Amino acid sequence: QNIGEISHMSASTTTSTSISTSTSTSISTTATAITTPLPSDLPIHSQGSQQIVTNSTCIAWRQTGDCDGRFGPREADMDMTCTDIINSAASGFCECALGGNNQTKSHPFSCGHEELTCEEVCFDSELHSEDRGADGCISFQMTRDCEGAGKRMETKECFEEIGPDISGYCSCHSGRAHVAHCGHVAFTCAFECSKLASVNRVIEKGYVRAKQHEVLFLSITRNKEHALPRTIDWIERTGEMFSNYHVLMLEEDSHDNTPRILNVKIIDTAQHIPHY
Repeated sequence: QNIGEISHMSASTTTSTSISTSTSTSISTTATAITTPLPSDLPIHSQGSQQIVTNSTCIAWRQTGDCDGRFGPREADMDMTCTDIINSAASGFCECALGGNNQTKSHPFSCGHEELTCEEVCFDSELHSEDRGADGCISFQMTRDCEGAGKRMETKECFEEIGPDISGYCSCHSGRAHVAHCGHVAFTCAFECSKLASVNRVIEKGYVRAKQHEVLFLSITRNKEHALPRTIDWIERTGEMFSNYHVLMLEEDSHDNTPRILNVKIIDTAQHIPHY
């Protein structure tokens, strides 16, 4: 869920997370997104007087005049990169690559559109251009004894309404959704699988966005010897989702083994852990 929220995070946004522990206090961790250049090994496309670095399926924003994204005259000197924010006063089109067949697809926008980045436009286009069955419904799997995870019985079609006297779960191409015991509100698996697919798309966009940023974790800790290993593991696993990460920890006069844990983790092995 958290990584999905990163898909909406701009370079100036700060996301704070409080990590509750089993003791009476908590470790407060702040993650700040820092814009970093895209990797140098990404392909570069030349258009007009600009070179545009591509990411994912996106090639670039192609500017047009007369507030007409389809038929306006080209203004190549105002082309922008995939991650630049295109405001509503601009017209043009996002140029996106189509798989590995060297073909492209254009998504035009005339003046008055919402703010956008071509990275997100092309990413969404790629998802929607695929067979939606990949994220869609397979069937509803009925189960015995009113237990959602009970022994399997026959299946029902995706658009059949599942009444409260039936237990089971929705089988979707992107996973299992809506495990239902008897007594639930009526639903269809077509709808439940579409919700799951929508969440997965937001999460995937978050992973893409995270890999284009560095993140800085700031932490103040005191008397946290039991929670600290788990917290450090969480920081490192989250940091690996970004292009790079850095950790700044302030230890505040602890009376337990917190300083020793930090010394071992940060000082003794610093040459192997450049993030700290």
